[in-house]
Amino acid sequence: MDRNTFDTLLKDLLSHLYDSIMLETHPLTAALDIPTDFRGRRGEFIRQKITEAIELLRPPTHPPNPDAPEWRAYQILYQRYIEGLSPPALATQLSISERQLRRDHSRAIEALSLRLWEQLFPPSDTGQSFEPLSAIEPITPDFTFNPIKLDLMRILNGVLEILGNRIRSDELQVNLNIPPSATWSVLADRIVLRQILFSIFSYAFRLQISKQIDVNFSIVEDDILLEVGFDVSDFWIEADKHQETDIIRTAQSWGEKMNARLEKIAPLIGKSGRMNLALSLPSANRDVILVIDDQKTTLRMYQRYLSRTSLKIIGIDDPTQAIKTVRDLCPALILLDVMMPLVDGWEILQSLRSNAQTNQIPIIVCSAWEASDLARSLGAVNFLKKPITQHDLLEALEQTGLITENSA
Repeated sequence: MDRNTFDTLLKDLLSHLYDSIMLETHPLTAALDIPTDFRGRRGEFIRQKITEAIELLRPPTHPPNPDAPEWRAYQILYQRYIEGLSPPALATQLSISERQLRRDHSRAIEALSLRLWEQLFPPSDTGQSFEPLSAIEPITPDFTFNPIKLDLMRILNGVLEILGNRIRSDELQVNLNIPPSATWSVLADRIVLRQILFSIFSYAFRLQISKQIDVNFSIVEDDILLEVGFDVSDFWIEADKHQETDIIRTAQSWGEKMNARLEKIAPLIGKSGRMNLALSLPSANRDVILVIDDQKTTLRMYQRYLSRTSLKIIGIDDPTQAIKTVRDLCPALILLDVMMPLVDGWEILQSLRSNAQTNQIPIIVCSAWEASDLARSLGAVNFLKKPITQHDLLEALEQTGLITENSA
């Protein structure tokens, strides 16, 4: 684990120091080597190390002089994270401005981080620090996305149920403002969508000041919009800017990989007010074309060709996941490559045609090999020879009835 990652995770962990569930499952906790002679849980170990490190920052002056500048770091850490004082109350307690508190708070965290880093990740004999990367990655880089039709309301309820203890312990109220008449089906990867929602609510729980969080659903053009709104103070807008990189930007990055957009609408720095996190997801009510091709550039080409249509283009580059994805997604049409590793397009075509759940889905085979007759004999509705032009693709889709000449 590098130092920057450790700093980011520690700042997040401090906010959950007495939340046993969050503490136990936190990425930093998971990354630690727990001594074999420690009898408690992993979360108890990291809490003990943090409280000990805070005490070690206590100046050795006798008698204690809390008004002295050298006591400032210890007081801020102890009263903020051990006693649970809010930032405004802490500023009043120390008789300093909130701006000064932000500066002193940042320096105190740096001092604590350095002490803990040296304790928890001492250099090895080779001079390299311990780096269990798999323990701190929420989703591995080679994660295979599996977009399927999901009930957003059901996913949201599942996430809120898991967060129930946190909501009750913090005495929060989550208000769901969801029109009952609409259908909230989205195209998304279930694992990634849940992770993004966890990130959104984790961010909201930490920054909120009014104990009320509003969740709104709406339909915007061809997307479904989920908005999480909460009140924040000017202090937290500034003091928690470092958390955006770890939580919001990470969620935004993974959202982009499944055609979702996450936007943060915040008050101006120095102004209290309403913050909104808006997650836009593709609606599952649109016709979907599934592209099965191991070349990611092909998917981008098809998306560009069909950008002026109402079709939603979803791609998978792992042919071993093709059958399961087709069953889950139920696309309006499939564009199927032939030359792929492990499983070729002909095997996938035969499997889809022999399955009662998928045998009615139109399939267009796409290949650099001239195999039109074979494709049609195996049940494809059309064959396109690579390289495929936009005109060829639009004409083939017109023949299936998915688009009309005017819509193209």
